[in-house]
Amino acid sequence: MTEMSYTLEQKYMCTAKECTKEFTSIGDWRIHVEDYFFDAGRICLYDSCGEFFPASSNESLAHRSHLYLKHHVEPCRTEELREAFIDKNFCSVAEGRMWCSLCRKMLELDNRAEVLDHFQGHIWDGSQFKIPGQTKYPDTNRARKELVERSAESANEGDYYVIDLARRGTIVWIPPAERKGVFDGRNTACTDEILGLGKGMSIDLELALEQDRNDHHV
Repeated sequence: MTEMSYTLEQKYMCTAKECTKEFTSIGDWRIHVEDYFFDAGRICLYDSCGEFFPASSNESLAHRSHLYLKHHVEPCRTEELREAFIDKNFCSVAEGRMWCSLCRKMLELDNRAEVLDHFQGHIWDGSQFKIPGQTKYPDTNRARKELVERSAESANEGDYYVIDLARRGTIVWIPPAERKGVFDGRNTACTDEILGLGKGMSIDLELALEQDRNDHHV
């Protein structure tokens, strides 16, 4: 009987949170990832969490809300733990500073290219992971994007009707024909808050913090 052997073709997965595209060429993977914009922000390392928060004007509240709601931290301790486990963990691919979940350390490199070189090494070894802040893919039909199509599968980034907001909700476009009269035919974006999926999250924390302050001043 003739023995037959099979060699599995290695796949290189995109490292963006909302993309499931995979490539058979590490070069095509790099071309694809180079097109992404990386948000600057901070990452939660409390209890090995790893959740990323894009920089914003109300990030302090977002951090405390996260600790209170996800990690069940007492309201009176959210500010202390925010400073210890979130605030100091600033990430910026452009500045060469990024958290690597595989190495379990903050990378202190010189620039964006070195950060992507580091993660490319992990991808080359067959690892699958997501890079914090890699959420925005340009809406473009440039020729270089077409170069990777031969080795790419399962693309879902760049859809015109979904905008990723890094776990702060997703804005979804609902065509007028599918709204069933809910919005009276208006051109309206339907958000998680409208659907009641995340409504009141920050308000709950503020109420809890206010109650905690009152309790400690009685």
